[in-house]
Amino acid sequence: MSSFFAVAQQQGRAALETEADTLAARKDFDGAIALYSKILQKSSFTDESDYIVLHKRAFAYYSAEEFDAALTDVNKYLGKYPTDGQAKLLLMYIYQGQEKFDLLLKALDEFAAGRRGDPAIDRWRTSILIEAGRYPEARTVIRKMLRLQEDPEVHAYLGLTYVYEQRPDSAKIVFDQVIAKEPTYVQTYLFAGSMCIDEKAYGLALKYIDAGLKQEPGNVTLLFYKGMALVEDDQLKAGCSILTKAFHAGFDDAVDYLKEYCYSTKQ
Repeated sequence: MSSFFAVAQQQGRAALETEADTLAARKDFDGAIALYSKILQKSSFTDESDYIVLHKRAFAYYSAEEFDAALTDVNKYLGKYPTDGQAKLLLMYIYQGQEKFDLLLKALDEFAAGRRGDPAIDRWRTSILIEAGRYPEARTVIRKMLRLQEDPEVHAYLGLTYVYEQRPDSAKIVFDQVIAKEPTYVQTYLFAGSMCIDEKAYGLALKYIDAGLKQEPGNVTLLFYKGMALVEDDQLKAGCSILTKAFHAGFDDAVDYLKEYCYSTKQ
């Protein structure tokens, strides 16, 4: 091949890759995948640039939730570059998308080697264990984190593990502990209020929600929960008024409750 045609071919590939990158940035992942695939069909995988495109296609597949195809690409990439941290992260995200939690936790342990005590790693491990329904293991990790440093977000997630196990009494104890230590952490009131609504303990839900609104009066989610608790407790006038405020403040989900409890159904 003459140097002229070689240069032209490289320019054509570069243009395709740039177009594919643009499509991916616009979240047109199917379009990006098609162009990355077109490049890779002519690749011999003898050059680093081929693997860069392969990695880009793996990410596009992942973003399009085509997890099996993404896994194939990222494994091929890691076969060539086994220490690439970004590819290892992508592999774990793919496992999470596939809900392959055992593989994900194993990969996370390998990734965490040398990063012991990294709170971001421990938080991710906790979220994986909760997502996998392995609540006792999640609590073990959370308690370990809390021994190192008190954190209201982490402590509140301890309560959530009991919520998911349908142990509201244990969850309430934890939420009350968090509120006593960190009364300005509003998320705890949301967790506790939501749990009480699910348990049909509307009076207790309103106590948590009102306490949260004292800390953050403009919290639209708390406002929505208050309206929800009121209408569920047959306090329709007050509940509908608050749900309307939440809706006008931008909480679009309030419209479903407004339709069910507050709007006239007369023909």
